Amino acid sequence: MKGQPLIGRIVIDDVHPRTPTGDYPTKAVTGEAVRVSADIFKDGHDILAARVRWGPALGRQPASNQMAGWSDAALHEVGNDRWEAAARPSTTGLHHLVIEAWTDRWATWRHDVSAKLAAGEEVDMELAEGALLLEDRARRADRGTQGQLADAARALRAPGNPTARLTRAFDHRIATLMGGPDGAPDLTATANLALWVDRPRALFGSWYEMFPRSEGGLAGAAQRLAGMAEMGFDVVYLPPIHPIGTTARKGANATLVAGPEDPGS
Repeated sequence: MKGQPLIGRIVIDDVHPRTPTGDYPTKAVTGEAVRVSADIFKDGHDILAARVRWGPALGRQPASNQMAGWSDAALHEVGNDRWEAAARPSTTGLHHLVIEAWTDRWATWRHDVSAKLAAGEEVDMELAEGALLLEDRARRADRGTQGQLADAARALRAPGNPTARLTRAFDHRIATLMGGPDGAPDLTATANLALWVDRPRALFGSWYEMFPRSEGGLAGAAQRLAGMAEMGFDVVYLPPIHPIGTTARKGANATLVAGPEDPGS
């Protein structure tokens, strides 16, 4: 961001979670709430909106169509331009997190027209502007929601009391349909943030290392499993039990000279 003008541009800074250098992924477990936060701001008085999206890693910067199956959660401002949300990955493996921010033109319009109406000012121009926003979204909406948006636009363009004309547009269902970054010209996204997701047992599991050779083989080792569970161990770790090749092999009792029948581990 150094050397670039900030006027009119959305800035997303100090993003978390991340490791100190960013060279390695942060870690989580499935079902765990991962706190996501960032400083998000823009010059001016427009109302901003933001969300975090996450899903299995698809490359350095996946295309939007590849992210279609990703999950998302809205970020909420908590003060001093700091925004937060919780992501809950449900699958294991390498994931990516992406934070997106944009100017919420509908929320900004609602705030402006409400302020002018409360001050007793004329709002005809604002009503026309709201109708244009609704019609623009309706052109990209599916058939099931086009009618609702078109009805709200017609109500804003109809003659009569401004408060009555705003009732339809201020309905919470219209606010839901007008939410999201669809059509936002200043949609801004971070680079991918790597997140490695493990099974919940990785968060608390205790490991027991066992040498099958010391138990007479795998059959003898299997007889020890119930006792290990009673002691509170969750995972049994076995060292290599198959031949490892022809170099760096060890013989019985870890001697450095291995015979042809020694497994080498």
